[in-house]
Amino acid sequence: ARHISETIRDVSQATVDITENFTQAKITETFMESLPEVKDAGEGRLEVATMKNTKTFKRRNKLTLLWGTVSLGTTVTEIKVPATFRYHIRLSEPWKLEVREQNCIVIAPTLRATTPVAIHTSEMQKRSDQGWARYNAKEQMIDLEKSITPRLNGYARSDTHLNVVREHARKTVAEFVRQWLMKEDHWREDRFRTIHIIFADEAKAEDYPAKPTL
Repeated sequence: ARHISETIRDVSQATVDITENFTQAKITETFMESLPEVKDAGEGRLEVATMKNTKTFKRRNKLTLLWGTVSLGTTVTEIKVPATFRYHIRLSEPWKLEVREQNCIVIAPTLRATTPVAIHTSEMQKRSDQGWARYNAKEQMIDLEKSITPRLNGYARSDTHLNVVREHARKTVAEFVRQWLMKEDHWREDRFRTIHIIFADEAKAEDYPAKPTL
């Protein structure tokens, strides 16, 4: 009787195990994360100006046969890209301060563009038109997209863009210097009252403008 009872119990347990195996959900979760690559940003930077601007890039591709007598149509692709241009100076580069009466003349490091330029992809607009016998709009759009970052970096470094932000950057650096003078108790009536900021890529200190930056 005991043997029969144990056998029934074993069979019952086996039945439960089999039933559970069929009815329970087997969920396995796997989380994998690659080790992030962290790099030093390099030389210390003081960001001195930003500018948001929308650039429009357009590419046209016209295809003809028989020496231009038969047109297969023109493919036109266009991308409008809102981007933020940032500018900085390197704190590790030489600074030069001169004192002329109560004027603090500062030769600050060269104004530089921060690259790559930040692109606002969520605001990007794309448009394609292809000729009646053309089927290359997608490929042309891909090529145009690849050219955007290097072209924006070129714009950021251009004299045109640098000159747009230069005066704003000059004021930022002047305020940075003023905070330092205040900390050292040099910004007061009997010491420094004006600050002239000249970037290293500009005129020499002897030619500083009559109107102070701050």
